[in-house]
Amino acid sequence: MGLIDVKFDFKKIFNQKTFMYVIIGGLILYILSLQYCSGSKDQSEKEALMKELLKLDKTVQESNGSYKKLVNNFSTENELKKELLGINQELAKTIKKQNERLLMITDVVASFDTKLDKGLSVNVKWDSITGQKVISFVTRYPSNDNNNDEWFAQYEGKIYTQSEKLDGEWKFNDLKFNIVLTEQDNGMWATRIDGPSYFKADSILVNALPKDKIAGSNKFNLLLGAGYRTLTNLKQTGAITLSGGFEYKKNIVLVDASTDQKIGVTFIRKFGKK
Repeated sequence: MGLIDVKFDFKKIFNQKTFMYVIIGGLILYILSLQYCSGSKDQSEKEALMKELLKLDKTVQESNGSYKKLVNNFSTENELKKELLGINQELAKTIKKQNERLLMITDVVASFDTKLDKGLSVNVKWDSITGQKVISFVTRYPSNDNNNDEWFAQYEGKIYTQSEKLDGEWKFNDLKFNIVLTEQDNGMWATRIDGPSYFKADSILVNALPKDKIAGSNKFNLLLGAGYRTLTNLKQTGAITLSGGFEYKKNIVLVDASTDQKIGVTFIRKFGKK
């Protein structure tokens, strides 16, 4: 078995000019690392404050039928899946079967205002077939105003006084809601549910993935880096390289410039799920 004797000529590799480039490249990387650490610290403090605000947040009624609640967008995919399994197994199975990604869960407990009918107009007549008195009436929710078509439920009933029976028919109109998602000045998300005036949201709970997880890799990011390269035979002095470019979706484009006066372009394509 032969031995390979590799000798490094450090004087040739690290001459004065190359050493200067190494120092410059090292300083650039050091400054970038400081900015990254500072940004990470600020982001962590901001997220900690957001989580405290979420603990204090409650469902707020902004007007009749309109409610607001902050969104807890610090959940993981596994947490969302477990939550959905606990409240709706059939829906969780459907999402899994169709290979869809769960991003957000909105859980609303709602009710309607209580209504008391007084002085309801009725129609009394005799049924010629059965020979008994029949009392007919119509009641609507939320309003019995005949000129108001904005009712949700209507009941038409007939009371047969002799047989003491009640026949009736329920009718329902469309129930319309608007649900919007917004981002506040402080970066927190909020959801609003706006419905008819008689709608009451007793509680709203919204859990979602973080914003960057929902966006996936579809963001536009600037990239910057530095490096050092040399030939394997060590007969030539190495070179410092600076790289800059951008990432969009799963595509990365980099432009490289080195101290040996060489420029190159690199294209990288990511594969697989993030």
